[in-house]
Amino acid sequence: MYDEVYSHLVSTNLAVKHEEAVWRNEAGDVVFCEKEAMGLKSPYELIHPGWLVFVDEVGSNTSQAKDGAIGGQTYLCSRDGRPQQRAATKDAHFTVLGFTAANGEPLMCAIIFAAKSLKSEWVLGFDPFAEWIGGEENVSDNIGKGKAMPQGPECIFNGKHIPTFCCCSENGSITGQLLKEMLTAIDNIGVYDRTGTGLNPFLLLDGHGSRFDLNFLDYVNAVDTKWECCIGLPYGTSYWQVGDSSEQNGCFKMALTRAKQELVTKKNDAGLPFAIDKTDIVGLVRQAWEKSFARVKTNIKAVASRGWGPKALNYKCLQHPEILSTKNGASQKGLTIDSTSCAAPEELNLSDGLAATLIDRIVLYKNKEANRNGADADEQRQKRRVTAEERLRCHDKRISAGLLASAGRFHLGAEVRDHVQQRADAAKEKEYNTQVRKKDEYDTLLAKVEEIKRLNLPYDKWNTAQLKAMVKWYKRDGDEKLPNKKQELIARYLATCGREDLPAPLLPVAFNALPPLPLVEHCTIDAPVPNIDNCTNEDETVLHLNDDSIYQEDEREVAEILLAAGINNDRDVIAAIATGTTDV
Repeated sequence: MYDEVYSHLVSTNLAVKHEEAVWRNEAGDVVFCEKEAMGLKSPYELIHPGWLVFVDEVGSNTSQAKDGAIGGQTYLCSRDGRPQQRAATKDAHFTVLGFTAANGEPLMCAIIFAAKSLKSEWVLGFDPFAEWIGGEENVSDNIGKGKAMPQGPECIFNGKHIPTFCCCSENGSITGQLLKEMLTAIDNIGVYDRTGTGLNPFLLLDGHGSRFDLNFLDYVNAVDTKWECCIGLPYGTSYWQVGDSSEQNGCFKMALTRAKQELVTKKNDAGLPFAIDKTDIVGLVRQAWEKSFARVKTNIKAVASRGWGPKALNYKCLQHPEILSTKNGASQKGLTIDSTSCAAPEELNLSDGLAATLIDRIVLYKNKEANRNGADADEQRQKRRVTAEERLRCHDKRISAGLLASAGRFHLGAEVRDHVQQRADAAKEKEYNTQVRKKDEYDTLLAKVEEIKRLNLPYDKWNTAQLKAMVKWYKRDGDEKLPNKKQELIARYLATCGREDLPAPLLPVAFNALPPLPLVEHCTIDAPVPNIDNCTNEDETVLHLNDDSIYQEDEREVAEILLAAGINNDRDVIAAIATGTTDV
């Protein structure tokens, strides 16, 4: 992961690769002693930290039912008592996203409300304890930090003021469309000058499914709105992801818990409803933001401790003890029991009972460890990579972070976008074919029903096939399956024949436009083209495709394609041929 992302940072001119790997300290300065260094030796150096952006989601709720205890906080109660607090249980889910640059500066706060539509009062917020300034119509003077309508936190980045981006989804979670809109908001403010610098901002994400949404991939790969995007490993995100750090995620949750408790306590003392409303969310987020994502110093610490800068790209996570334990050839620490036995091996019971179960589990564990960390670990890893690459080439599996990571790819570039597009097209084509098949089945059944009705026979004279056709015609969703016996078919027909006719399924829109015709250097029409302006419905002259005096062989082929595309008016056909139009 590190090599792939670092190399892509170099290719986008946000980092450089020196000829020699060196040690660097937390500030990014070169040092010559490993004890003074942070991370491993690395030839990479980040030179534009403000253009490398991290973001992650923090799920939250207005309910206090599942709020944990704040570390170090104590409560006073009787010796035999149990400290308890009254908790607001009004449930309203929301998600906070903190966009942070590698230089530690916060870029933008985004809040996703769980709702079908967003209300303006949620965006503005409301603090019942702030004094209202002026009259009721004086709204503008009451918007901002410490005022009646606090709104969310505002960030200042590259001299641009970036307000909180508020949006909604039904479950309050991130989607590809919302992520695209957040990047659009940043671009519309003009935070990054792509034209003047020749650089594109770089976004590092986790492997959430929203990152593979076609709307998002189209936006970040467009020329005018280009964002270089990479994902990290789909597992162990707490080790490498900046947003999962205790400096951001942990501090935010603790500060939010404290702010919620202070709010409901003040409401209770003031005689207000003991609940946290959606209008309180932006104010609570503002308070928690200032003690987490807004702190540049701790943000830099989170970035540096995960190997992403601000200057040193130093593979820092690879020094984590839990990751070191999975390194090839790493020694496994465990209990060693020094025991001796005089029993011969053939006398031991290794095939039955508890001893056999334990032996089997030990063997399975040792084999698993050998595959992961043993001598053939590299070979197994290479096989998985080849398999993943083959699946990507064949488009036989939905693209995911796990599939990309197995193939050693982490960049969400045009290739990934095209892969997702092709699978989306395949799904649309499958749905289109399904609808066409249903329409064909309906047309076939309709023809059978009309033929039966033309016979003008009583239902008891119909044969089994005719009865099945009529019963199927009146069958609706929720009905039992068609019976097979004639008497049961008659009974079903009598029970359902009072229904309206089976509605015709809508003819689906063609999935793909017709392929463009080959360009013709010289297009001439030998036959004279009639004056279509003087043609009326009352004219005796009727234009048909079979009239060779009008359509020559080549022109007939064009006309047939035009008719198949929906241009079924003779005037349009002739006009198209007369002008040499072949692009349907």
